[in-house]
Amino acid sequence: MAKITIVGDMIQIKTDLTKSDVERVKTFAPEALKLFDNEGNEVFGVDMGNACYSKYGVCFCSEDADGKLFMSTDNPVSDHSDPEKEKEEVTKYFALLINKLRAVEANVQGAAETLTAVETEAKEAVVFAG
Repeated sequence: MAKITIVGDMIQIKTDLTKSDVERVKTFAPEALKLFDNEGNEVFGVDMGNACYSKYGVCFCSEDADGKLFMSTDNPVSDHSDPEKEKEEVTKYFALLINKLRAVEANVQGAAETLTAVETEAKEAVVFAG
């Protein structure tokens, strides 16, 4: 599950998605990396590239030793004197982003079985002439 780690003046946004997860989904089911409103408009998405985030999505630039994607950015809280208050403010600041990121993670997990079936079917359909 996605999480935020406070590291002094920096924040790390980390997802359970790996680079290979994102690449696989982008190939076979790119819509799983996005959230849509009731009218079909994209309202949030996940991708890889230059690190950035907004209410519309997250772009991850790095991966940890386990292959999980993350990005770092400035901590929106500059007063570190009260850890509980800082955690509360960071939680409030990133609550919607984490909620939406976790929904995308669930989409990708939900698509995994279908993607495996698509890949298996495609592998069986590709043969050598001979």
